[in-house]
Amino acid sequence: MGIKTKFQNNWCKIALVCCLIMSLTLAGCFTGWDKKDKALFGGFVGLNIVDTYQTFDAFDDPNKKELNPLMQNKASVVLIKLGGNGNYLLDS
Repeated sequence: MGIKTKFQNNWCKIALVCCLIMSLTLAGCFTGWDKKDKALFGGFVGLNIVDTYQTFDAFDDPNKKELNPLMQNKASVVLIKLGGNGNYLLDS
């Protein structure tokens, strides 16, 4: 396994951890939320993590292709996902 492959494997893990950390660090925005809203947001973050992992898998598999023109590499996926989660919290 070459250095490039090791980085690609770790990149996926790092991106998922970043999504989790961002959602946890913004927990202060939850102060006015009831239990239902918190649970819905937790589901939203969880589904985003699954979607991010599947998108990374599509990049790594030559038989799959990501069709979203904004998500052409792993870095753009992470930025879009983190921006979307943060925007959701700021918008509430």
